[in-house]
Amino acid sequence: MLFKEIKNYFESKNFDFFNFDSVNSTMEISKKKLKKKNLCIVANAQTNGIGRRGNKWISPEGNLYLSYLIKYNLEIKDHFIFTAAIASSVCELVQKICKVDSFIKWPNDIIIYNSKISGIMSELYNSNNQNYIILGVGINIVSSPKVDDYSTTYTSFYNQNINKENLILNLSKIFFNKYDLIFSNNYKKIILNYKKHLKHLGKKINIQHNNDIFSILFEDINLDGSILANINGINTNIYSARILDDSS
Repeated sequence: MLFKEIKNYFESKNFDFFNFDSVNSTMEISKKKLKKKNLCIVANAQTNGIGRRGNKWISPEGNLYLSYLIKYNLEIKDHFIFTAAIASSVCELVQKICKVDSFIKWPNDIIIYNSKISGIMSELYNSNNQNYIILGVGINIVSSPKVDDYSTTYTSFYNQNINKENLILNLSKIFFNKYDLIFSNNYKKIILNYKKHLKHLGKKINIQHNNDIFSILFEDINLDGSILANINGINTNIYSARILDDSS
């Protein structure tokens, strides 16, 4: 019954909504389902989920895998504003249902007590001369993968009374509040909200880029999503790196 409510909600936003038991990837299936409207794709499991840096997102049954596909008429340089909007939306949702502080680990991991509970991916896509952005969201609900590089967790560890359909609806309502800000060009409010949840902002941290490790002061976040870093007194923009300090 709640899926009907979800579908009606998305129709009110001019989105098509599809719910699958299993797909290879919600981001990939959204391209195949694209017609005229924006899309929301949800699956109970993924066989080939996509993570950062080309890694596979481990996607067992029972967790939340969701993608929004949205017509994109902004400048290419502005695409991070969507990542900021969805990352802070997931952070707010997780914090609400788990009743503990949650943070964004730059650029788009959601963490609780230094353990990853959610990840976000974005991809620009063109079809028939129309640009789109696809926002992929994975939230660990009933389980989390065992990963050597970092700790993971899941929402049911904090709250066993979680209804996945409610999560989909509540996440989408939070996100669409920010979505409306994007299309009214109110980027400042979205970035300020993203920064409010950003864990390492204003701290000295170590980052890894390729095989090199740098010590930086995370001074600010730029509108394009890059870190404004102070490295030995010199301001530098960092576009791609891994933050190594998970305990700070």
